Amino acid sequence: MFSKAADQDDVAAQSNLGFICENGLGVRSDYIEAYKWLTLAAVQGDLPSRKELRSLKKIMTVPQIDSAYSRILTWKTNHQDVELAFAFEGDPSDKE
Repeated sequence: MFSKAADQDDVAAQSNLGFICENGLGVRSDYIEAYKWLTLAAVQGDLPSRKELRSLKKIMTVPQIDSAYSRILTWKTNHQDVELAFAFEGDPSDKE
């Protein structure tokens, strides 16, 4: 349901999918996938996603975060029309 809209760059769907993945709501909990979707929402200005990224980052390992960034870059490659500002501005969880 959310995944199709999230793949079409819908910020609300990306944020919701991030929370679903993080908390294992109907799916197995996956912090890496959660970080990916929350980052994609955060770079579009979604403040709850930015806040959640800060919390999630505290409980993830560096390799997990690296894996999440790898998934984000793969997503970006498959969605060339989407501009990811964080690639040049740093981690979106650090912004207010």
